[in-house]
Amino acid sequence: MKLLDSEYGPERWKTIIYCTGRGNGGGGCGTLLEVREEDIYNTFSYDYLGDRDTYYTVCCPVCGKETDIDSRLINFSVSGNSKERVLSRYKKQGIY
Repeated sequence: MKLLDSEYGPERWKTIIYCTGRGNGGGGCGTLLEVREEDIYNTFSYDYLGDRDTYYTVCCPVCGKETDIDSRLINFSVSGNSKERVLSRYKKQGIY
């Protein structure tokens, strides 16, 4: 059953991943993370022709390592935030 309307509002997108460092040199700590839409930010890489690839990335609040999320797990409504915005929110909440 999907929650459509309640005092908490509609259910938001989320997924569960391990901190692996995937796409960022590896070395993640292995912590199991519940990732919500507001935790994701976009990172980019460029090839020698200047073409840009976009990745959906999270920063582990335990070890600080970035992990790219497989795009097949991403709901199309997830657009990604700026890295600075996500890390600022983590700091305000005392989790990073």
